[in-house]
Amino acid sequence: MNRFLVCFLLLLCGALLRPAAAESRKVVDDFFVQLECARPEILEGDSCLVTVRVYSLHPIAEVEKIKFPKVKGCRVAPRSVRMVQRRVRRGRTVYYTVDAAQVYVCPEEVGTFRIPECKVAVQVRCPVRGESVYEPFFGLVPKYKAEKRTAQSESIKIAVREVPLKTTEELLKSGKNVF
Repeated sequence: MNRFLVCFLLLLCGALLRPAAAESRKVVDDFFVQLECARPEILEGDSCLVTVRVYSLHPIAEVEKIKFPKVKGCRVAPRSVRMVQRRVRRGRTVYYTVDAAQVYVCPEEVGTFRIPECKVAVQVRCPVRGESVYEPFFGLVPKYKAEKRTAQSESIKIAVREVPLKTTEELLKSGKNVF
């Protein structure tokens, strides 16, 4: 009897703690920013496109202007971005996503470069609960309120390698004079 009672209490405690853990995870995953590099490893003298992407569970109304951080040992050239909102699935969750900024990063040396964190401020359209649960059934348009949210991305690293030397066979195929 005691074993049955102990097992029952453990199951009851587990059931009570599980929704609290899911809610705390939901708050963390509700809105976040991520730096995405087109190529994590590039050759010397080449460039790569770095995108600041915003993910949110709610529609994104407006993205404030972002000042991209400076990267030591690299030239940074901004690129104009149209604010196109898409829906993306990550795992089992569907997010609204917007490319907030894009820059070309051109390393000047061989080595590993760290792109620092980027802060983003966004206005998100959160739905306001109606007075009645039957409003969606009768086709009433849902109401939204704008909430300002800020988030910071994690830093990423880009590895820059030297340009490999060509063999004599490759030079002959290209048509250049070898001797």
